[in-house]
Amino acid sequence: MPKTVLLTGASGYIASQLRDELADRYDLRMLDVRAEDRAGSRVPGVEVVDLIDPERSRYASLFAGVDTVVHLGYKRSGTGGERGIDAFDVELENVRMAGNVYRTAFEAGVRRVVMASSNHAADWYEHALIHERRKEMVFPDELPLSDNFYGWAKASYELLGFPYACGIFGRKIEVVLIRIGAPRDVSGSHYEGEVSEQHTGGTGLSNFKRDLGAHLSPRDLRQLFVRAVETPDIERADGVPVAGRLRHLRQHAGVLVPGVGAQRAGLCAGGRRRGQVRGGRGPTAHRCEREDRRRSRRRLTLAHATRSIRRLP
Repeated sequence: MPKTVLLTGASGYIASQLRDELADRYDLRMLDVRAEDRAGSRVPGVEVVDLIDPERSRYASLFAGVDTVVHLGYKRSGTGGERGIDAFDVELENVRMAGNVYRTAFEAGVRRVVMASSNHAADWYEHALIHERRKEMVFPDELPLSDNFYGWAKASYELLGFPYACGIFGRKIEVVLIRIGAPRDVSGSHYEGEVSEQHTGGTGLSNFKRDLGAHLSPRDLRQLFVRAVETPDIERADGVPVAGRLRHLRQHAGVLVPGVGAQRAGLCAGGRRRGQVRGGRGPTAHRCEREDRRRSRRRLTLAHATRSIRRLP
């Protein structure tokens, strides 16, 4: 019997890269405030629900019998000023939405919540320290400090999950936090147009460098969320089932993945168990190690490429 997975924000851009994979693997329920994607095409199977609504009884039944909630829901400001001071009110609504998701999942007996966060939850480190060459990277055990309300909201999603995970309300919800970086096309032509048309402010070159460092391919995005749903043991040494930005987790290219939980489950970087048979060729422990080394070399190659770009005028 497949797991029942509830996907919020199901008509959105990130969900468009996940829907088919999740539908193939699980009994998938999909929610969004609209039933059409960005292009105006209808997304079959999406139920229109507003999860910001404080009257949770209006959508509580949709959480019944769900094993895992994957929360991608997000309300845009509609002004193009997601990083400005006026973004607070809308981002506060997004925090309330995340709170409603956690609370409704708790009351429905949901086992796990996979919460989409963002590397913008640590924007202050990047803007104030990394760009000034005073810091090389953000580490998982550092406080989520953002210099904008978009990142503040993402950090709030992360912190909201902890009371539910520690069991203070009577039972523990397993919480997986994923900081998504740049899940989009990073070909050079994308950065040659007007800066106003690009994803972030700054120059085309700076945007290109940043997205190279945080790039996440559609394949990797699918694999990451599948592992977030399926990794069986994410409990930390202190007994709290949290995997993500909080302690004991690894951060790769702006994306947070379960660290201790994945390690304890015996997973290699490709998502397989160590020793699992693949293609009838016997145990794969050594192949997993080789795959890990290849991925490490690719990350180093990317780092060298980024440093070379940094030296360009």
